[in-house]
Formats: sequence, C-alpha cells, structure tokens
Amino acid sequence: MSAITVDSCQSKIAALVDQSTTVPTGDEYSLRLSYINRAINEWEHAFDWEATKKYHWINVTGVSCASLSLPGDFKKLAGFPLYYSGGVSGGEEWEEIKSEEEKLYVSTDKYCYTLGNRNEGHTLVWNPGTLASGASLRICYYSYVTALASPADTILVPDPEFVINRSIAYILESRSDARFQETEAKARENLLQMVDSEQTAKFNSLAGGPDSNVQTNERRFWGFRIGKN
Repeated sequence: MSAITVDSCQSKIAALVDQSTTVPTGDEYSLRLSYINRAINEWEHAFDWEATKKYHWINVTGVSCASLSLPGDFKKLAGFPLYYSGGVSGGEEWEEIKSEEEKLYVSTDKYCYTLGNRNEGHTLVWNPGTLASGASLRICYYSYVTALASPADTILVPDPEFVINRSIAYILESRSDARFQETEAKARENLLQMVDSEQTAKFNSLAGGPDSNVQTNERRFWGFRIGKN
C-alpha cells in the first residue's frame, strides 16, 4: 500500500468505527490522532526500519576534537561512520564499539562510540581524537519518528493498514469493546509481515552485494584482542 496522509487515515478509521467516511473534528479528531501517533511509535520501536534511516554530514571546524554532537532525532548508528579528509580517498570506515569495550583497544586504534540519551542528546566519541579542521564525517543513523500533527502529514509506516488497525484497536479498547482483540490481532499480523519483508530485503542486499554478511561480521571485529585489558 502506498503512503497515506493523516486525514486519509482518519477517514479509513471512521469508516470502520463510525460507518462513515466523514473525518471527525475537534476533540475526537485530536484523540484519534493521538492513537495514530501511538501506533506509529509502537511500529518505530519494533524494528530497525529502513524508512527511519538518515544520513548526516558533520564538518569539523575546530583545530582538533574527540567528540561531535549528533542530530536531535538520532536513535543509533546504522553503519560505520565514514571519515573524509585530505589524505583519505573515498572515505575511511571507523569501527563502532560499545563504550565499555574501550579498554580492549590501544590508543592508536581507530574506533568510535556514542554516549547520551534522547532527552539530553547524543555525542559521537572519536578515537584517536585528532579530527582536524576541514575534515568531514558521514553518519548513517536510525532516527526517531516525529509525531504527526498536520492533516496533510504523510505516514511513514510502509503498511498503513497497521496504523489503521492498531488505532481502531485503541479506540475499541477505550470503549471496553471486546472486538478490540480481533483488530489488535490484525495489526500484529500487519507488523509481523512488515518485519518479515524488511528482514528479507536486508538479507538479499547482504547476500547479493559485494560485502557478504560473513564479511560484514568479520569487519565488525577488526582490532579485537582476546584477553587485552
């Protein structure tokens, strides 16, 4: 199914809940919009969706630095950051590690990790901390989804039927209507189908591209030292 707007979603919800395609107004519209956003949040946290992936360029302007602020909607890295400078052709990948793994590496190893949270913001820590002015980084990351507010806003979820069914389930549950369980089950099936499609697409991409999933896993552990402290 192609993307739909908030108003279109409200109309489809009304068709089942009210037996009318007339979009509600006032408090009822706002209430159902809150259910739509709640359904989208549920979808967002269920998987690392390609639809939420973004790229962000960071230009280094200081003499040297070891940490960089990340975008406000940053959730987590979706791949190794690429480092560009005068002496690096085509970009250089720097491995992402967990902050607690830092002692497994020596000071000259090239790696990065993220610190922070959604409330206070996230920071990318870079080692060695010698990012010179003029260098740049390309960050690929999974983002948090912005809440919908306008009737013309487009729903990001690949299968809007999940949002429709999940919102209807919220409405019926709030009315103590036992039919919410059936609609919730439909929404769960929509979600599982999206996860399955996403996993299949990612697997095919890894298997068919120049970097196999085996190579990707091997590259993930470059620099690992057993027993190093």
